[in-house]
Amino acid sequence: MTNAARFADLWHRSRSSTSRKPLDTAALYGDVVRAYAEPGRRYHTMDHIEHCIRQLELAQRELGTSAGLGENEVDGVEFGIWYHDVVYVPRAQDNEALSAELFTRIADGVLEPEKIDDVHRIIMATLHLAKPQRADEGLMVDIDLSSFGMEWDHFRRDSVAVRTEMGHQSEAEFARGHARFLNTLMARDSVYCTELFRDLYETRARENIERYLGEFLS
Repeated sequence: MTNAARFADLWHRSRSSTSRKPLDTAALYGDVVRAYAEPGRRYHTMDHIEHCIRQLELAQRELGTSAGLGENEVDGVEFGIWYHDVVYVPRAQDNEALSAELFTRIADGVLEPEKIDDVHRIIMATLHLAKPQRADEGLMVDIDLSSFGMEWDHFRRDSVAVRTEMGHQSEAEFARGHARFLNTLMARDSVYCTELFRDLYETRARENIERYLGEFLS
């Protein structure tokens, strides 16, 4: 299934049975693709979204189609994947909130209000301010952070892309802020919330982060 077909299928199967609002999934998909292709993006691109979709598919293969969640929760995570970085301005501090609000406006009248609220909450979990307590947030966060557990060359390539996006910051400013974020993750009992992602990526993620902190942010 292509990305466009998967995206369309998600919208159609999640649509409220009482919705009468027109739903042009091709136009919505085009909007998403254009957003992730905006000038200045290097990490927060469709490559990241496609990586996240592959990680969701991995969880579905390993844990079943529900990926270990309750009924329909996995669809909320998939919406979260598609929309969690759809608004991205490097200098801004409210990208996640604006992304969640954009999804809310798009989904209003198409999805049930409870589903919209769930996706809004899942997107906001990608602020990574605290370790999630809810299963759908935990899976979303693990998927978003899964690249930390890839091979070093992949991790380093992503790190360079993030630094390039933040080109408005000096080396000292970037090192200070990024090290603060990475050290917050390292201070947790585990970087990942789910047993699956801990088994797959915890050891390598910690090794990658420790190496990066020592070689590039010290």
